[in-house]
Amino acid sequence: MHVKEHKRKIVFLVKCHLDIVYLSCFAKQYPKEGWHTEWIKYNNEEIHFDFTSCMYVETTKRYNCLELCPLFCANDDITLAGYSPNIIFERSETIGRGQSKCDFHFINGNYRK
Repeated sequence: MHVKEHKRKIVFLVKCHLDIVYLSCFAKQYPKEGWHTEWIKYNNEEIHFDFTSCMYVETTKRYNCLELCPLFCANDDITLAGYSPNIIFERSETIGRGQSKCDFHFINGNYRK
């Protein structure tokens, strides 16, 4: 097998894995109700989207326990980091930590330089 063909197969497998992560986790974890999603990028190299509303923030506000929100954010950080090095998770903002959006950025580890 040529190196180029081997690399193409790896890229395909990682893309399939990214799709599985999206299809199986995203739709169950983040239903349309309670979340507003803005898609930034979705291709073989990365999946990047922002939430501009957060069901956890709204719910904890309603029950006067907003201090719990950073725990939900930390859960994402820990859980989604577990896909590394094949899929690299990056995030710089969360609504639960006081920013205006939650940015989710999944990078195909085979494209990372």
